[in-house]
Amino acid sequence: MISVPNPPPPSNGSNFIVLVRLLMLSMVLVSVGCAGLRKAPERPTDKPGGESPVLEEIEGKTKNEDRIDGELVLEEEENEEENENAGEFTEPAPSTEPEGEKPGTGFLNPGRSMEIALMLPFLGDRLDPASLSIDERALPALHFFRGMEMALDSIRRNPSIPDLNIRVYDTEANPATVYRLLSEDTLLGNADVIVGPLRPVNVEMVATIANAREQVVISPFSANSSFVDDNQRFFQVSPSLETHCQTITRHIRKAWKSKQVALICRDKEAETSRLAYFHDTNALLSDPSDTTKFHEYIIPDTSDVYIGLDFRPLLDDSVKVFVVPSWSNRPFIYSVLRLLSSQIQEEDGQIIVYGMPQWMDFDISSYEYFEKLNVHVTAPVFVDPFYPETIRMSKDYFDRYATFPTTDSWLGYDLTLYLASVIADAGLNVPWRIPNSPYRGVTSGLEFDPVQSVEETEISTTGAVKYYANKRLYMLEFDNYRFVPARSQE
Repeated sequence: MISVPNPPPPSNGSNFIVLVRLLMLSMVLVSVGCAGLRKAPERPTDKPGGESPVLEEIEGKTKNEDRIDGELVLEEEENEEENENAGEFTEPAPSTEPEGEKPGTGFLNPGRSMEIALMLPFLGDRLDPASLSIDERALPALHFFRGMEMALDSIRRNPSIPDLNIRVYDTEANPATVYRLLSEDTLLGNADVIVGPLRPVNVEMVATIANAREQVVISPFSANSSFVDDNQRFFQVSPSLETHCQTITRHIRKAWKSKQVALICRDKEAETSRLAYFHDTNALLSDPSDTTKFHEYIIPDTSDVYIGLDFRPLLDDSVKVFVVPSWSNRPFIYSVLRLLSSQIQEEDGQIIVYGMPQWMDFDISSYEYFEKLNVHVTAPVFVDPFYPETIRMSKDYFDRYATFPTTDSWLGYDLTLYLASVIADAGLNVPWRIPNSPYRGVTSGLEFDPVQSVEETEISTTGAVKYYANKRLYMLEFDNYRFVPARSQE
């Protein structure tokens, strides 16, 4: 890796120690930093005979895995081998940070900077120097960091923002690397805030160890934090599947009655179980005397039956809204959209279909169905191409990296600006101020609510805060062959 010092920042802005600047394009690599990308400390080989261990895949795809909002979601059974490895670590010793400077105990002392560690899989160990090519699985981390860099340039010009020291760590998508960094890197051990990692197994490890050290962890990618418990310094940025389902239900019930809504899914436990999110939220929105539930249309999980789907009985029963909370099996989704579109008659009036954010990446051939069925989806990031700030940012981003920003870039941009604003307001009280600091950025929204565990006693039901999760989503509708913010339901 090539490493050269950054030019000194202007005297009227924040001082940023950025240990690596990774600008990897298809044929170009530029790595800029103050001290280079921080990797795990040198160690002897882990296998007899001197053979280095084979690195795990970032997100090894199996038949039981799906994604929600770009994040891995286990569909049926969990990866037992990964879960076993996740528990095979002994908690490192607490950091040696002096008393009185731990997160949550006060405001920043004069002259003290906020220490932030970014832990993502840049996969620098898999870089091919000969071809100057990178593993494409490193792109989410690279784009996220580029968005952070763009935000840091803006913050640097703001004298009201305290000094922020950003250190970048390559997790190599390897739990062993993450553990060694947490165990042996003193600077990482003394960080106030850790942003990352990506893989759930690594998020679990970082969350556990950081909580013992009273460090804040902001998880930007993992949409599943069920393994986190009793950690009020852990913040999940990517809304969970449950949040997506709740947002859809609330939007529907502003205009439609329960009897006008049908839930469609395959006869798989992973899909049928998520229907409870819709039913539970609908019950909360309904009058206690109204026990009407959404219709359910469960389809056998065999492709040969997709061609025979018949939605006319539901349409004849005045169903106007169809919810398809699926994203992994495109042939199934295409079949639902195609057959529903063909079975609608003029007298049925307007029909609306609600889907998942991955639908926005579907092939252009599906746009005809999207338009006819008034498709709506939820999304944590929405980029308005006509908004002046996104136009300016896109131009600056292209000038700097010779490529356009992705949703990961925008997330890194907004999250960094949000974190800087909270630090300016709360200093070391960040973990206690974040839940009370809703934020609407250029493309993303952040509103952290507690995820609670239910504890029932003989006299009451209480909930202890397990961690905090972002609940803010956009509701988008397909209009004029592109997704735009949905009109408010009346």
